[in-house]
Amino acid sequence: MPSGGAEVESYTSRTDLEESSIAIPQHPYGVRPTGNKYTATSNAKDFVGTFQLFPDEIIAIFLEYLDSADLRNLGSDDVWKALFIESKQSQGGSFIWRRSWRSTLLGLSNTHTSQIQCDNVFSDVLYRPFLCTHTPLLPYTSNIPAKNSITRLGNLTPEEFSESWSDKPFILTEPVREWPVFRSWDTESLMERYGDVKFRAEAVDWSLDTYSHYMWNSSDESPLYLFDRSFVEKMNLKVGKNEKDASYWIPECFGEDLFAVLGDKRPDDKWLIIGPARSGSTYHKDPNATSAWNAVLRGSKYWIMFPSNSSSPPPPGVYVSEDQSEVTSPLSIAEWLLGFHAEARKTPGCVEGVCGEGEVLHVPSGWWHLVVNLDASIAITQNFVPKAHLSNVLSFLRDKPNQVSGFKKEVLDPYGVFVEGMERYYPDLLNQAFEDLKKQAEGRKRKWDIAVGKEEEANGGGGFSFGFADDSDEEVPTKVCPNFLDVSSISIAFPITIIILFVLLPSSIARPRGRCGALLASWNSISHTPHQNPKYRPPRRKGRTYITTPESNTTPRKHSSTLSISKASAPPSSTSYTHILRVVLESHNNIPSWRIF
Repeated sequence: MPSGGAEVESYTSRTDLEESSIAIPQHPYGVRPTGNKYTATSNAKDFVGTFQLFPDEIIAIFLEYLDSADLRNLGSDDVWKALFIESKQSQGGSFIWRRSWRSTLLGLSNTHTSQIQCDNVFSDVLYRPFLCTHTPLLPYTSNIPAKNSITRLGNLTPEEFSESWSDKPFILTEPVREWPVFRSWDTESLMERYGDVKFRAEAVDWSLDTYSHYMWNSSDESPLYLFDRSFVEKMNLKVGKNEKDASYWIPECFGEDLFAVLGDKRPDDKWLIIGPARSGSTYHKDPNATSAWNAVLRGSKYWIMFPSNSSSPPPPGVYVSEDQSEVTSPLSIAEWLLGFHAEARKTPGCVEGVCGEGEVLHVPSGWWHLVVNLDASIAITQNFVPKAHLSNVLSFLRDKPNQVSGFKKEVLDPYGVFVEGMERYYPDLLNQAFEDLKKQAEGRKRKWDIAVGKEEEANGGGGFSFGFADDSDEEVPTKVCPNFLDVSSISIAFPITIIILFVLLPSSIARPRGRCGALLASWNSISHTPHQNPKYRPPRRKGRTYITTPESNTTPRKHSSTLSISKASAPPSSTSYTHILRVVLESHNNIPSWRIF
C-alpha cells in the first residue's frame, strides 16, 4: 500500500463551487440563436443586401479583411480585446479595468456605455460565445464515473512513485499542506505584498493589482490566465526544503529532476498560475516530453486526461498534425465541454478528477490533458524529468528538435547539452536509457519487417509481394499484373474509380491551407460526426491552432494558446471586397454541392 495510509475517498465538490442550473440569461444586446428567426416578424439579416446570401461563418471571414477603424464601428468585444492588448495602455501594465474591453480602451464609465438592442438579430455565430460564457461547469465536472476517477492518495515514497506511479495520473492530499505558502497565500495577501509587481498573463504583462481587478470583473468566455515563469525571482522566494525560510519545495515522492544537470541552461520549469473561474488550458501535452506536478493553493481545478500512444487517437474534438507540431481544438474550454465531453467520458483511457486546495496532481509524460478552474484559484506547477521517463525526453530532444521549447536562445543543441550533463552526473542512467531506446527501435523495425513480409521471405515462405514476380529486369508477365490494370477487368475498375473520385477525393479537402482552405475544411467537417472526423469542431466557431516552434512556444504548450484575436494579414490595398467575394464563391466550385448547402 502506498505510504500515507489507505486511498482517500473521491473528492466531493464544495457547496460554494456549485453553480446554478437555471436557464442561460438573456444576451445583453438581445441576440438570439438562429432558430428563433422562424417565429420572428423581423430579421436584421434581410437588410444586409447581397450579404444575406452568405452564412454567418463566411461573413465573419469577410470581416477579417477590415482594418481597425472599420472594425471599431462593429462593436464586438472580441475585436476590442485585440485592440486593447496591442495598445500602449495595456503594455504599460497598470490601468483601470472597466468591465469590458471596449470601455477599458475608451475609458468609458457605465453611464457612458451604449446599450444597443439587437432583438431582431438571430445568429449562432454571435450567440454561441455568450452561451459558452454562461454554461454552468458543474454538470461536466461532477458525477465522475468510478472507472474514470483519478486515484487519490495521501502520499508516496520516491521508490513507490518510480516503480508503480510514474506512468499514472494521481492526486496527493498531504505534501502541499506542509508548505508555508499554502498557509499564507491568498488573493488579498498577494495583492498587499506584490500588487505593483508585473506578471505575465498569457500575451500581456500586467501588475497584479490590475490583473486582480480584471479577474473579479471579467465576463470573457476564455478569461486571461496569469502564468508567470519568473515568479520566484519577482517575489524573492526560496525554493527547497533545506533552504532557510523556504516558501515551498518539490514533493519528495517525485525524486530527482534530471534536467537539473543542465544548471542555468535548463529550460523553463516552474510557473505561478492565477486565474478566475472558467480560465484554464485546452488540450495539450507538456513540453519536451516532461512530466509535471500542479499544486493548488487556493480554489480547485477540474482535470480530464488521456494517455498518448501510437494506437490511440487524440481526445475527441482534437486534431493533431502528422508530425504533432500543430494541435487544433475548439476555441474555448466551454465549447469543448458542450460538444465533446460526453463522448470523451466514454473513450477508453479517459481519467478525470478535481484537485482541491492543498492537493497536488501528477501529469505523466506525454498525457493529453485539459484543465479548468472551478473558482478563482492560485497554483504552482513544475515540469520535471523523472528517471522512468529519461528515454522519452532523450528521444524527443533528439528526434523533434523543431518542437523543443523553453531553452534559452544561446543553447543551440539542447539534446547534446543534456547528454553531456547526464554523462557527467548520471552515466549509468544514461546508458540504460540508450539501451531502452535501442530496444524500442529494434521493436519498431521488427514490426515493420513483419508488415512487409521480410521474415517470411527469409524463411523461404511466400511473403508480401507487389505482384511483379522476382526483382530481375525481365519483362513482367501479363498474368501477374494487378487485375485493375487488365482491360478485361474494366467492369471492376470502373466502380473502384468512381468510389475514389466521389468518396475518397472529396475527403481530401479536409485539410486545405489558407483562408479559403479553412472555409472548405469547415464545410467538410459539417458532414461528419466528431468520432469520424478528427478535425471536427462544433459548427459556427473558428477553431484554435497551436503551432509548436522554438520561436512561438517559449513557454509550455499548455499555456501557449493565443489569447488575443489573431489579426489576419490584410490584402493588398488594391484588393476590393468584390474580389474577396469572388474568391470565396469560386472556391465553392471545388466542393461538391451537397457539402455546401
